[in-house]
Amino acid sequence: MLPKHQTHRFVDKLLLGKTYGDIHKAIDLPFPILRRKHRRIFHSLPEAYLVGTLVSLDLRGGLAGLLHIWLDTTCSENREFRQLIEFVIRQNSAGRLRRLRNR
Repeated sequence: MLPKHQTHRFVDKLLLGKTYGDIHKAIDLPFPILRRKHRRIFHSLPEAYLVGTLVSLDLRGGLAGLLHIWLDTTCSENREFRQLIEFVIRQNSAGRLRRLRNR
């Protein structure tokens, strides 16, 4: 199972200092049509880096694109990891995540 965009944004904030929601939306743009097969488009490392850089006009945006692919792959292959990161987000969503956003 793939992570939610909330999970992608949490990892962005944690590792890159800000969220890149527009990049994650762009990378997953084919989802409404292709559903589970949407990862055939924009989900290679070079494509994700390019989408991230073009959407954000920021080099860290390219890194957000790469993180998107890493997180998708890791969560798909390791259910426990996905559950753990989603648990951490739930625990922090009320307090700590807000503090991270305001920095």
